[in-house]
Amino acid sequence: MTRFTLPASRVWTPDTVVREAVSEDRQQSAPYVSVSFSGGVQLVELLLLDLRCDLIMFLFPFDKQTCNLTLGSNLHTAQEMVLLLEESAHFRLPTLSLHGEWELLSVRRHTFAQVQGRQPYSRIAFQVELQRYSLFYVVNLMVPSTLVMIIDLAGFCIPVESAERIPFKVTLLFGYTVFLVLVTDLLPPFRDTTPMLGLYLVVCLAFLSLSMGESVLLLALGQLDLLEPLHPLHSIASVLCPHVLREPRRRTATGKRSAARGLQRAYGLVQQGAEPSCGRGCVLEALAEELKDVSEELQTLTNRAESRQQALRLMEAMDRLCFRAYMSLFLAFVFVLTLCWALYR
Repeated sequence: MTRFTLPASRVWTPDTVVREAVSEDRQQSAPYVSVSFSGGVQLVELLLLDLRCDLIMFLFPFDKQTCNLTLGSNLHTAQEMVLLLEESAHFRLPTLSLHGEWELLSVRRHTFAQVQGRQPYSRIAFQVELQRYSLFYVVNLMVPSTLVMIIDLAGFCIPVESAERIPFKVTLLFGYTVFLVLVTDLLPPFRDTTPMLGLYLVVCLAFLSLSMGESVLLLALGQLDLLEPLHPLHSIASVLCPHVLREPRRRTATGKRSAARGLQRAYGLVQQGAEPSCGRGCVLEALAEELKDVSEELQTLTNRAESRQQALRLMEAMDRLCFRAYMSLFLAFVFVLTLCWALYR
């Protein structure tokens, strides 16, 4: 007989602990040790550990994390017990079966002596490098957000004067807000640094809000009376798109003259009741006055039509300008975000 087994409680075993362990669950309540004929003692024990590991969440979900597992004794110093690694002790990564959101990349190990209270203690440290499976977050968070932004960009194809544009933008913004509320549980909690994915989602929401605000302001610009070009919104649009606006026509006192002639005709009708008719000359004069009124009314309608056409051209020019700025800012943000992910990885 070359070896035999004994309960672990019958022989001395070191008080080896994992210093990063928050909690542990021993799979065997009464472990056994194997004693060889040469005096070697082998103890195999299965432990389920919850470890403390500081995670850097800035590159989430394309992040890599390094966690430490430090084995050592709290009672026996290095003069009493030395921890060593066996020559045959190594990890075979392809044989490890991993399930979940992490992929094991490498395991590095080394031994050292840690001084505590002027006494050295033997330690064995394992550095475990993990990489997160990012496909789940890409499919469930990034792809829907990107599709929503593409639909919002397509919303610029709706005519700027159309009343259907604002309900479309509002529906898109409301739907994306509900989407963010529902997927909040998919994001891990963070305290020190905000993940890039969180920044991406918030910036997408900000772009949708800006797009809706731009549509509201352009529709309000189309409702202004350009015969009164002193409105602040009209002034800003004139500065941004000066080539669209034409020189305003000289204002005429059409309303005052029409009111004055109306009062004159009314007074003439009152006087006609007391005096005899003035004949053909009065009729021609009244007809000339009516034709002049009709001409001035047509001129007013023409001016208003030209003002509305000018407002429409201004709205379209501002919409093209906002679309270019919107597209440029969003592409610049995506480029910077992708560059940061690529560099910091």
